[in-house]
Amino acid sequence: MRAIWWRELRELLIVGLAAIVAMAVVGSQLPEEGLREESMMALAMIGGGVGLFQGLLDRRRRDDGFLLHRPIGTLRIHVARSLAGATICAVGVVAAAASSLVDVWLAERQAERMRAARVGYAWFGPPRDWGASNAGYFGGVILDARGVWLGLSLLLGGWALVRFAASRRRVATAMLVAAALSFGGWSLIARCPSVSFAGAAAMVLVVVLSSLSVLDLAGDRR
Repeated sequence: MRAIWWRELRELLIVGLAAIVAMAVVGSQLPEEGLREESMMALAMIGGGVGLFQGLLDRRRRDDGFLLHRPIGTLRIHVARSLAGATICAVGVVAAAASSLVDVWLAERQAERMRAARVGYAWFGPPRDWGASNAGYFGGVILDARGVWLGLSLLLGGWALVRFAASRRRVATAMLVAAALSFGGWSLIARCPSVSFAGAAAMVLVVVLSSLSVLDLAGDRR
């Protein structure tokens, strides 16, 4: 399984690096803005980008001689491939978290310099706009563990949903499945009573769609 997982990672390298960079950009905005609707949609779309590329690979893998003649079971093959896509998403979450922490650290350093400047020039009085650029870091939506859980679930949800749709044999079917699942999934998550519950609902969607993808691909070899 390790060889298949590693091969799939290499196949996803370019799109994976793009997704990780995009996650870092989104993460740098979270300390100030929090996990609002725009950020949630961005996370789902980034995951969807990885899922689209891997779904297109799934279409090719249906007749891949390298996989068809492997001595391990079909389910294990496609589970390993799915884990490669999930690995990309997990690394993206780490990049977003690191970017958020760096952004907070830079904001705190700037705030310290501004406080020191105020003390040094207290006789003249500070300009009125001092400190305005940092107000959002403490007045916005707080991103706690529940927000991280929801963000991870949405990222994986977008990946699993688009991958399942893109792996359909017919393009028209893929578009219909993607539209229906996107509308239904987002409507379900938006109606959840709490952030934790919304993350759990999205993760259930991930498990269901990933399982369907693996079973569908494994069924081609039976």
